[in-house]
Amino acid sequence: MSGRWPPAASAVCSFGVQALLVVQGVLIARSLGPAARGDLGWIQWAPPLVTVIAFFGLTQAIPALSGGRPERREAYFWTGITIALSLALVLAGVTALIFFTWRLPEPQIVALGILFLLSSPLEVVFAFPRDYLVAEHDFQRHDLLKLLLGAMTCGAIAMLAAWHAVSVASIVCAMLAASALMGVVTWFLIPRRLLHRQFATPAETKQLLHFGLLCLGAGFAGVVQTRLLQLQVGTAFGPIGLGLFIVAMTWGGLGGAVWQVVQVRFYPALAAAVVRGEGRKMFRRAFQIGLALTAVAIVAGYAITPSVFPLLMGEKYAGGIELARAFAIAAPFQAFGTFMGFCIRAMGFPGRALLSDYIGAGMTVLAAFVIIRCGLTENALAAATGVGGLASIVIAGTVGFRKA
Repeated sequence: MSGRWPPAASAVCSFGVQALLVVQGVLIARSLGPAARGDLGWIQWAPPLVTVIAFFGLTQAIPALSGGRPERREAYFWTGITIALSLALVLAGVTALIFFTWRLPEPQIVALGILFLLSSPLEVVFAFPRDYLVAEHDFQRHDLLKLLLGAMTCGAIAMLAAWHAVSVASIVCAMLAASALMGVVTWFLIPRRLLHRQFATPAETKQLLHFGLLCLGAGFAGVVQTRLLQLQVGTAFGPIGLGLFIVAMTWGGLGGAVWQVVQVRFYPALAAAVVRGEGRKMFRRAFQIGLALTAVAIVAGYAITPSVFPLLMGEKYAGGIELARAFAIAAPFQAFGTFMGFCIRAMGFPGRALLSDYIGAGMTVLAAFVIIRCGLTENALAAATGVGGLASIVIAGTVGFRKA
């Protein structure tokens, strides 16, 4: 089944996942006002951090380590999911205790924030076996399960909107219900042999954790950057400012689906070109395409924002048009920087790509801190993401052209 699943089909699924996220974001934005959207942003702040730490890069480590030892694949899986689930439960518990110490004016928001921490262990339950399918080269089921999760969550929120029952609490419950149902579906579809538990030896576990730690950084930098940026905005400008900021950031990231498709197409081609000694030529082509996409995205996004943004997100967010325009300029630079890091990973320089990720994220957070300290508006904060993106482009681009 997986052998007949071409890369183009994976690209279509990636595009579909991104499109569903956009639809979900639009539905939520239109149904909630900026203040309620800011409250939801606060509730959703911690779980991605908990999840990325709990996963510890293990879903990337398992395919790599079991590639030459397929007979140990199940042992790596059960050891990995046990570690990840334990970490998720412990970190969610510690975060819940921290939430209890926060003095927010609305206790309901704190309660919902604690409840939504359940999404982290739930994500381990469904995403770990789903991502394990990559080690089995079963890309068809892997891609379709990712698409199904987006469809279930988006469908649940669409039904709430149709019933005029959208609230912060109902969205939280809908997302948790979709995650729980996704866990049942995923475990029903995984290979039956995976149900027979076995565990890695201490030496294998040490190797798994070491490799996972190296993989952890790639996703960790982006998650930390976004969360710290939102924390600074929420603290400085309150729920309404945070709500406008999140929706404007969503608008700026609409081109993410295009970058997903480009990355899927370029990764194997660039890796193969390096083997043939044509890495520099292929990297130059990737850079040119990335530059062209960035220019088109900036011009188009800046031009259509005043008319399309309030139409798409609702008149409640008309006050965020200038912020959305700022993100329309800054977000493509960040996407281009991420793409460049992706390219040098394909060329065999994961350490330098990781350096590029962390410097870019650090520059973004530092720029945001300086902007807030200087008393500038939320609009100027969008520039922070562009600064980080430019740093990543310079570092990754230098590595690509010099090492290819």
